[in-house]
Amino acid sequence: QTHTRQWALTDILKKGYDPKTGIWAESPGYSVNVLADFTGFVNFFDRTMKMDLLPELPVLSQAVSAQPQYLFPNGSIVGFGDTHYGPIRMEPMEDLIRNARLHGKKQQELYYTRLLKTMQNLRQKEESGLPKLRTGFMSLFSNPPLTLSESVATGLPEDYMTATFWAPNVAWMVQRNGIDPHHGLMISQAGSGGNHAHANGIAMELYGKGLILAPEGGIGGSYFQSDYAEYYSQFPAHNTVVVDGISSYPTMKSNHFLKLQGAYPEPGIKQGYFKDVTYSNLLFLEPETNSNQNRLMSIVRTSDSSGYYVDVFRSAKKNGGDKYHDYIYHNLGQRLSLTDALKKPLPLKATDKLTFANEELMGYDYWYDKQSVVSSGDFNGRFELDIPGRAGVYMNMWMKGYPDREIFSVKAPPSKSWRKDQLIPDSIANLPLPTVVVRQNGAAWERPFVAVYEPAEGNTGGDIARISSFAGVGNDSSFAGIQVESKNGMIDYIFAGAAAESIKYQDMQFKGTYGMVRAKADGLVFLFLTDGNELSKSGYGLFAGKSASAVLSFKDKQAFFSSSAEINL
Repeated sequence: QTHTRQWALTDILKKGYDPKTGIWAESPGYSVNVLADFTGFVNFFDRTMKMDLLPELPVLSQAVSAQPQYLFPNGSIVGFGDTHYGPIRMEPMEDLIRNARLHGKKQQELYYTRLLKTMQNLRQKEESGLPKLRTGFMSLFSNPPLTLSESVATGLPEDYMTATFWAPNVAWMVQRNGIDPHHGLMISQAGSGGNHAHANGIAMELYGKGLILAPEGGIGGSYFQSDYAEYYSQFPAHNTVVVDGISSYPTMKSNHFLKLQGAYPEPGIKQGYFKDVTYSNLLFLEPETNSNQNRLMSIVRTSDSSGYYVDVFRSAKKNGGDKYHDYIYHNLGQRLSLTDALKKPLPLKATDKLTFANEELMGYDYWYDKQSVVSSGDFNGRFELDIPGRAGVYMNMWMKGYPDREIFSVKAPPSKSWRKDQLIPDSIANLPLPTVVVRQNGAAWERPFVAVYEPAEGNTGGDIARISSFAGVGNDSSFAGIQVESKNGMIDYIFAGAAAESIKYQDMQFKGTYGMVRAKADGLVFLFLTDGNELSKSGYGLFAGKSASAVLSFKDKQAFFSSSAEINL
């Protein structure tokens, strides 16, 4: 029975778990431990009472199955809120195997045995950088050692993860493109829903070349130190956008959710979608300044081992009077270089901006070695990371220029999301984070932050040869066009719209939220349209009466087509 401050187990589960996704309403660093507590109680009841509680708590089975959705390709959980990077817990899977054996549920035992073996295999891979599995002596006092059935084969990680995943109760969105630990690409975006949440707007993490290259900030020294209150739990520690230098709201048990406007493929879908491109479109109302914020993100695969991220962030006060909007991006590395469109170094000079003394967030004072330049042109950034024993890793950044912009290079405190010598060496984890801050004076809706990020490794410099922007002909003043040219001759034309207006560029026409055309010298490679009505080039076109997602692609002289609704091809 439920009483004040003492809830019945069934009521706790109904309150905390999303029945559709199986995600607990806290940051992942807490969720993985809470799940182990719940399944451990079921196991305790099995051993003590020989009574099966699991049918009374059906969401637990779903929650155990959902755990892999937290994982980057290297086997670490995502880091939003008060979280440390690291593995998921294996005990919940073991508990459901024990439960199945005791109560004769063969299919349950087979399913969770395969899941457990798959997760163990992912964690044990040498390149994961995670601690190896070991059994503590305390386990001898609760359960006998668990021997897994040898007849059950190890599965594949993709059996338990999806290309997109949306958990509304924690305002969390995932995009994946490939699950190979070294070549997989992944975006994790989070708002501020549930417990142990931060004030971070629409924050993101990026993965590349086996590493979480754009990390979350973590919890700082502790919950009771000023760095947590002033920096690590606030906007400046995250990859996000701050309005007028003052964006903030209550942390910990927060109720500032994101709204999912669209995603490709649909969250949870495992088959029947085009795998070269993923997409999400998120909205957020920033309460301190009453601002609308919209972040459109995409992963674009250029080969089995390469790809890039697209980020289009729009931000504006609902009632006008915008002073400025600050786009913040932190990346691992020892060095950051900023150049213009012609690859000439930007003439950065020391600045005393970005400070609490200018009536901005206290967290701005945690940045140092601040330099800036006023520039309206496109610019490039290159984050360089050296880790002993492996080739250099880079994150190549490109951003479209607009008038009334100032570009800052700063050093930020190290992320506190890393555990000791896990995933990366402490010598790297304790380094300051090179950080780019881009200030758009006035509103940033019709002059959005438009960026492309490409993880690269070794001496290749990446697969992208050139990135530029283009302006289409049409009435959508917030439209953003990006042209990405790869070294293999492919050209990607990316269309990002915020209004239901038709845009023309060269022989292409677009109407919608996001579209992409890939072409080579010998012809069209694919048309990709999502949350849109029209995309056409070279005599081929996708035309939808109502907003839809559709793809037309060509390979080996064959054509492939899919759509989410009735559409004219």
